[in-house]
Amino acid sequence: MVKPNKNKFLRRWILSNMVSLFGAGLFGWVFAAIGILSIQASQGSSTTQGNGTVLISLFGLLTGLVLGLAQWDVLRLQLPRLGGWLLVTTLGTVTGGLILQTLLFEPMRGIRGLFTAFGPVVLFWTGLGFWLGLWQARLLKPYLKRWPLWILASGTGTLLASEAAFGAILLFGWFNQRVVENTGKGEAMPWFISLGWIATVPLMMFLPGFVYGWVTSRVLARLNAL
Repeated sequence: MVKPNKNKFLRRWILSNMVSLFGAGLFGWVFAAIGILSIQASQGSSTTQGNGTVLISLFGLLTGLVLGLAQWDVLRLQLPRLGGWLLVTTLGTVTGGLILQTLLFEPMRGIRGLFTAFGPVVLFWTGLGFWLGLWQARLLKPYLKRWPLWILASGTGTLLASEAAFGAILLFGWFNQRVVENTGKGEAMPWFISLGWIATVPLMMFLPGFVYGWVTSRVLARLNAL
């Protein structure tokens, strides 16, 4: 039987990842884009590859900081002596992002459309998950007997999370198309179309974090401290 405090810890972990991944993704891309525009304004021009490197670096930095801080805030409740989580998570997202950007830059250069972008995007996030898991697992090793499972869970979590995000975007697009068609025809909107259109917005925002949080929580449940 699972202890009540263990259940509470795992629920908090999942919720923390839901909120932090949404916030990290939103603010990471926004501030990274602002950074690129600022550089372009100061230099007058820049290369596409240079823009990509700056974008990935800033995104990795902001994502690592937000995600790392949120995760550490939960982990410290059970692992008060755990140190370096924020630093390792930030370094992992920055270096992993740059490595994968280099490996996937050419295939992603000419991408047009949602479906053609699916493969490279999933590969990027899956690779980042495994890379980040490798960094974080070193810190969890003293507390987790089967610590390599964290690497597997992190990579699997980002794989499934990216697929969940893609599915939610497709679902939103379908509902959005129905809304546009009905509005254009001046017809009354079916209630399930309106409800579905509204419901898919939070689904896109929080489903990826929930999936990643749930997958990794299965490994955290094995912590020696629980």
